[in-house]
Amino acid sequence: MGSFSENNSSKDLSYTVYAVSVESHSSKMLAEEKAKEIKLKNGAGFVYEKDGKFHILVSCYEKENDAKLVAENLSSYSPVIIEIKIPNIPLEIE
Repeated sequence: MGSFSENNSSKDLSYTVYAVSVESHSSKMLAEEKAKEIKLKNGAGFVYEKDGKFHILVSCYEKENDAKLVAENLSSYSPVIIEIKIPNIPLEIE
């Protein structure tokens, strides 16, 4: 069994993205309903759970500054930037 990339097997391929959340709720059902409304306004409308809250995400970026710029334009909400860390997941090929 070989690894996906034998030369890069020790490389850390984890990364971080920055999501713009416009609302959060303790109820997943309520968050999903609000997410549908966001989708109708051309937002991503994803629901992301973190620390017991269900956040409604409108967009996601590789650079934190890009997320901040978008958040500044969403003055009708109270947007927050959520840092999402994607862990390194080793892949193997049989």
